[in-house]
Amino acid sequence: MKHRLNATADWGDTISVTVENDASVNGTDIHWHGVRQLNSNSQDGVGGVTECPLAPGKTKTYSFLATQYGSTWYHSHYSVQYGNGLVGPLIINGPATANYDEDLGSQILGDWWYKDAFLEATFQDQALNNASSVGAGPRSDNILVNGSNKNPAGTTGAYQRTTIASGKKYRLRLINTSIDAQLRVALDNHPFEVIAADFVPIVPFNTSSLLLAIGQRYDVIFIADQKPANYWFRAEFATDCASNSSGLGHSIFTYESVEAGTPTATTNRTLPTPGCNPEADIDPFVAINVDEDTFQSQMQELTVSVNTPGVKYLNSSIAAWGVNLSNVDVQWDRPTLDFIAANDSAYPEGYNVVQIPQQGVWTYWIVQEIPDNAPNSKSTISIPHPFHLHGHDFWVLGNSSNSNFSIQNDLASLNFNNPPRRDVTFLPKSGWVVLAFYSDNPGAWMMHCHIAWHVSEGLGMQFVESNSSIPAPDAAWKQTCQEWDDYYATAEFKQTDSGL
Repeated sequence: MKHRLNATADWGDTISVTVENDASVNGTDIHWHGVRQLNSNSQDGVGGVTECPLAPGKTKTYSFLATQYGSTWYHSHYSVQYGNGLVGPLIINGPATANYDEDLGSQILGDWWYKDAFLEATFQDQALNNASSVGAGPRSDNILVNGSNKNPAGTTGAYQRTTIASGKKYRLRLINTSIDAQLRVALDNHPFEVIAADFVPIVPFNTSSLLLAIGQRYDVIFIADQKPANYWFRAEFATDCASNSSGLGHSIFTYESVEAGTPTATTNRTLPTPGCNPEADIDPFVAINVDEDTFQSQMQELTVSVNTPGVKYLNSSIAAWGVNLSNVDVQWDRPTLDFIAANDSAYPEGYNVVQIPQQGVWTYWIVQEIPDNAPNSKSTISIPHPFHLHGHDFWVLGNSSNSNFSIQNDLASLNFNNPPRRDVTFLPKSGWVVLAFYSDNPGAWMMHCHIAWHVSEGLGMQFVESNSSIPAPDAAWKQTCQEWDDYYATAEFKQTDSGL
């Protein structure tokens, strides 16, 4: 694969991509974001978990079945490497829940930094270690739309331009690939009909703008029914989600009957900031309810305390995770799958593994942002976190900001009747989120914050699901690890973060 690959497949295809690492001093890996990887855990592309990184000058072929359809992206999972631009779109064609005339493809939206991402990550580590509290993140230099924009001063660069025809219905695939920016997206004067959230088809709803957490995707339809002119497409950093940037993401949509030009509308911020919870209108088209009885019966017997860091089981299928930015730390040369293949369950503490031995059961996760007065809390973490789950979609049963989860106060508010499901959701600021997923995909799967600095600093965990059913790595997998070991023995740059 020569960056950037615009990958397209059909539902049910086997996708095979060969990656060549042309870097001279860094490893790499490629994660296929949101792809379920059913029975193909070793293809998930996470160094230190499902593989060893790919050494410079070496190649690797990823191969997996497209069991879902919709819009997503791929990116490096090698520390903060994707912040240097190693990202791209992946479209898997399939049915849609509303009709349209033309697919305009992916809109890759993301913050951009003039500094090297590894260097910027070092600055963020130092800032975190010296901080008594954590608030809005660092200010990126710009926000790009499909890799383009003018600089914030408007003196260099160019806006991407898309030409549309009056009366046609167009599909857009919105993808937030940022390092640190949650984005609010709109096309001036053209409302969106939203038809998919991540890889999940949904009952269509209409909105004038959408909030995208890092890693989230929305498929939308709009009608070119306005006065022919030039219109701004906007991807603005969401201040209500503690995001920050020196620039605003802009591109131009031009009706084919008019001369291409710059829209007359303002380039200043225009989009509302009503709050950092985007799930309210999501109603999955294929309804799936979550087992309420198991959760209710177990929760009634528990004293839930999530005021201390780390992951702990509360009962056979319920776990709590107290988040404080200091959890996972993998070793690139000994992936979790290597432990599993050796039947070795003595995972290092830094791997932050929770085992789910049983298949075919609902599991429930209470994730709490630890308050600043909690025992052993590192600092005040007063920001929302976009959490991403590998290997599964999760059902979002409920959430709340600025509060601690309480059985007495919050149990009745949870939704088990076809709740939103997707693979990225927010842990609200100083609050909690309750998630569920069904254990039906053996593997070692990450769950982590998708703010690149945060997972680099350790904000993640992994669960090992039905380890006895996980397929053993093949000879090519082992060769990649041997090549990595040979390279890393004399590598110039060593691992300095979580590896993720």
